[in-house]
Amino acid sequence: MVAALKDHRSKSLRSDEVRLPKKVGKLVFTDPFAFLVGASFQRGMDWRKAWAIPYWISQKGQLNAARLAAMKESELQHLLESLPDKPRYGCIEGARTLVELAKLVMRFDSEGDASGIWDGASPSEVAKRLQSVRGIGPGIAHMAIRILRDDWGEFRGREPEIDV
Repeated sequence: MVAALKDHRSKSLRSDEVRLPKKVGKLVFTDPFAFLVGASFQRGMDWRKAWAIPYWISQKGQLNAARLAAMKESELQHLLESLPDKPRYGCIEGARTLVELAKLVMRFDSEGDASGIWDGASPSEVAKRLQSVRGIGPGIAHMAIRILRDDWGEFRGREPEIDV
């Protein structure tokens, strides 16, 4: 799956990817879990900082859904507190979002491939799944779906089902 995404990315360079620091853009536009983490934190804060959070987590060697799903919220809070860019609504809320997101990923793919959340699912199913995570409302869920469609090539032919 990731190889196909990399191939898609090389053919269509998103303008936001260019505006992000190169390492951040490369991560969030090729790693499905990093993408979801960045999207989940894009609420009420500068988008560049929100999308950098998964990069900073990866620099700590912790950007792994299975590992994060197994961590206590207090451990995740400490992790988030150690990052240069922190979630707007605080590290306690951020930790809750992160653990729930990681557990959601693990529920759909036991190896932690976040694309399991959207593979074979309708846009409305994906929105419902994402909104089950604390802190992800309809706006963030539908933004993620739109990015998945526009930049990851998902939901082709199902555009009328996407609620923008």
